[in-house]
Amino acid sequence: MGLNSNLVSLINNLSDFNLSNHQAKFIEHYNIIFSDSFEIFIYRFIDIPSKKYPDKNVRAFEIQYVFEIYPQSSIVKRIFHEEKQIHKRHRLGNNLYVECDFMDQTAIYIGHIPFSKIGQGVKEVWELLNDEWVLIDKKQTWIS
Repeated sequence: MGLNSNLVSLINNLSDFNLSNHQAKFIEHYNIIFSDSFEIFIYRFIDIPSKKYPDKNVRAFEIQYVFEIYPQSSIVKRIFHEEKQIHKRHRLGNNLYVECDFMDQTAIYIGHIPFSKIGQGVKEVWELLNDEWVLIDKKQTWIS
């Protein structure tokens, strides 16, 4: 499929930033699991006040960029929002959450629904060791 090889360049052409080599690696790595349309969210972690415990903060995703990907027709669209989007957890559906600022460790969130009412979400924690990304933890975040 042609979109697999040039997805990163299509995203870079729609953005006012260029994906880092690390972001590009993960987008290309996970792109192959999606046969239907999916979304890519580029995020930063932020702390927001907890509604349940007012004296505590909870971690949330502050969405920096959103892209809709249509592999069948090789279309990539950038979605613009008036205000910053805050997600308390990653969405159900076909999606990929990639961190905006990579350090020596990153969390990638993948949601995949191959068929109606069948799917799962996974959080993977990767660590950069000797210039190679190594999966150090994986846990399921939702199932349908």
